[in-house]
Amino acid sequence: MKPGEFKDLREGIGYSAEWLVYRKLADSVETVAKWDSGEAVPPEDVLDELNSMEKGLSNYIAKCIHNLEQAEKKLSSRKSQKAIAAAKKKHNITEEFRPHFVQFVYRTNEDFWVDLPEASPFVPASFKDAQAARLTKALENTGFGLSIVYMDPEAYRDWLKETGAKHGFEARQDWGLKQAGAIHEGTYGEDGDGLLNRLRDWFSK
Repeated sequence: MKPGEFKDLREGIGYSAEWLVYRKLADSVETVAKWDSGEAVPPEDVLDELNSMEKGLSNYIAKCIHNLEQAEKKLSSRKSQKAIAAAKKKHNITEEFRPHFVQFVYRTNEDFWVDLPEASPFVPASFKDAQAARLTKALENTGFGLSIVYMDPEAYRDWLKETGAKHGFEARQDWGLKQAGAIHEGTYGEDGDGLLNRLRDWFSK
């Protein structure tokens, strides 16, 4: 690998040097620093895992874009346009309706692992930060709506009980939109901490 390639791969999936040590993929942060600089070559098993995560992340982004494009086609149908026109008139909405996606991130590894147990203890919450940052970049200038929202597993479960909603993709998206303050498709929500801008800045480093 060329100097810096491993570091780009590692940071691109949100893996810190400390995380590699925690996962026992490296014996010290100093070892990771040598891999980053090209002074030493990382073992094949480490490269295999990081490349696998990178491939999974890239596939996730491609799937998100594909689903948004498919949703756009559905919105353009005559039946959908008629319903949209009626809704806009009823609620005095002037903005164009566009597909909107909620990307969840997590404050802690524990929150992430409670929400997605299959990730525990192999994948850190920072992987979702990297996912959100990559998606933000991929959707720039597309016109699709994107909200980056902290998932609070306990609050989400309480909301399911209160509303009677059935857990699933649509319920998670609905909850996420409410957290982001997006009231209809086409509204760009952003949490109060300005997380969207933080992730964009982080990814562009």
